[in-house]
Amino acid sequence: TTKPPHGVIFALFMMACMCGASTSTLTGELAKTTHRLLATFAAGFIAFAIASQAAYRTYGENLGLSLSAFLLFEFCCGVYFPSVGVLKSEVVPEQVRGTVYNLYRVPLNTIVVSLLLSSISMATCFKLNALLLLTALVCMAGIVYASSMTSGVAGVVPKEKSGNVPYDEVPKVAEDTEMASILGRRRTNDDV
Repeated sequence: TTKPPHGVIFALFMMACMCGASTSTLTGELAKTTHRLLATFAAGFIAFAIASQAAYRTYGENLGLSLSAFLLFEFCCGVYFPSVGVLKSEVVPEQVRGTVYNLYRVPLNTIVVSLLLSSISMATCFKLNALLLLTALVCMAGIVYASSMTSGVAGVVPKEKSGNVPYDEVPKVAEDTEMASILGRRRTNDDV
């Protein structure tokens, strides 16, 4: 048997990811972020469903099908990262953004560690990934539905209030100059 060209496969994956990111940028004006993510999760689910079926076939039959499924998934990854970055900036308030982003990583790392420590077959792993993508698709559909029923994304207050006053404006407080020099002080628009 011939060894697979790992360098070419890696280059194809990176090209598919870049094509996805470019597609996300080009369609930014044409489609809402939530709708792009709906399509991305659906395509990712299909990719892993195909990969799980290809894992059941004999070795020689599944190479082209598996490569195609993973190229589709890498394309989805390319669309996902810029799109979810925009969505998270709209949904998560700036004051708690770091905490929420770190909490996002807890379930992800739990899933990764549990998959690495288990001895499940490749086909079962692909099915689990397809199930997780289907869950993401359902959750995104819920966000789309909630945002259609309220103003803003998923009912989150928009970044600006009525008028031209920014929503996250820092209120001015009288500060003690001695404490300000010790603790540092918050920069305001007057400082600029």
